[in-house]
Amino acid sequence: MTLIEFFDANALHFLVPVFSLKPDKLIIIYDERQYSSDRIDYSVMAVKSREPNLPVKTININLHHVSEIQAMLEKVVVNEQNEEIYMDLTGGDELMTAAGFYVAKQYALTAVYLNRKERKIISAVDLRVLSDAVELTLDEYLMCLGAKQLNNSHMEPDPLMYDNILRMAEVTFDDLMSWHALQKFLGNHISNQRMTVTIPEKCVYNEKEYDVRPLLRNFEQYGFLERKSGNTYAFTSKQSRSYLGIFGIWLELYVYIHLKRTYSRVHFGVVIDWVGYDGKDTVDNEIDVVLMHHSEPILISCKMRKPDPRDVYEIKSLAYNLGGTIGKGVLATTYDVNSTMANPHEIGTRMNLMNVGMIQADDFKKKTTKDIMRAAILPDQFRGRQSMEGM
Repeated sequence: MTLIEFFDANALHFLVPVFSLKPDKLIIIYDERQYSSDRIDYSVMAVKSREPNLPVKTININLHHVSEIQAMLEKVVVNEQNEEIYMDLTGGDELMTAAGFYVAKQYALTAVYLNRKERKIISAVDLRVLSDAVELTLDEYLMCLGAKQLNNSHMEPDPLMYDNILRMAEVTFDDLMSWHALQKFLGNHISNQRMTVTIPEKCVYNEKEYDVRPLLRNFEQYGFLERKSGNTYAFTSKQSRSYLGIFGIWLELYVYIHLKRTYSRVHFGVVIDWVGYDGKDTVDNEIDVVLMHHSEPILISCKMRKPDPRDVYEIKSLAYNLGGTIGKGVLATTYDVNSTMANPHEIGTRMNLMNVGMIQADDFKKKTTKDIMRAAILPDQFRGRQSMEGM
């Protein structure tokens, strides 16, 4: 089977039909005035990452002239030796879709599209299900954009420590100021080489002293510190030392573990190089948690404080870079954003206006993870988005 694919900037629209239908040959139609040759090359590279032996041909046309599109498609169909030809109408410009449907009807081709809600490849004529929609990996998605994932910014937690991490995270949420004080001290005294540190009973944050002994007892109880003598403690692992050196890591871990226990494709501390194949590894962005849901990346930024407008703009920009107009960004926070919703000038209103989702840490004690993500991805005014059905 030969698949004619109208190129689309959205990696989901482009890659999922190709991988799902498993053609013997792929023909990509694009307009070089809209997409650079590099962008097309990256997309072919993404196809080849899963289907290395698939023959791929690219054809450049003027997408603003429907007669040219139609003539070119007819020429492709006439010259194509494969008796079975599919025309994918999922992506591309509206004129491409119109011309593609016309040619498919005239030459009795199989016109198809990706139904994101049902996660099926459907016949555009009689609505028959032709294939299930495959799931993309984050690496495939990034490759299609010319980006790549570098080494994670943090060590992933040991699954055997999940419960203890969740409990310890909740302790830090309940006593943020003491954790601020302790982490500030540790940040100034933790060495990359040493596995022990002497910690005073009280630590200072913003010129105020906080008794950190309750926190230290919890870090001992949950297996991150071991008391040696007096006020001297040993980190139980390099991972523990790393986690105690970063203030906001506990919310990142908290969100990651809850998602990991519910969804299969969750990534922690993702580092992205947006120009991934120039021979240089450049850290352009770090994203705390990424959930790949039905081939769509959901970016989650975690803040153990009240989010500010810059946080909203940052995650919105990253989501757009990765997913275009359907890209989804979420802010997770320990702050009670819901209490601000009545004030039109507060952060909750701004998040709603910019379609940035919200997760409040306390929600995990009251709701299921699926309910939390459904609310974050589908706030009331956006419940029509098909891609998140079945969240």
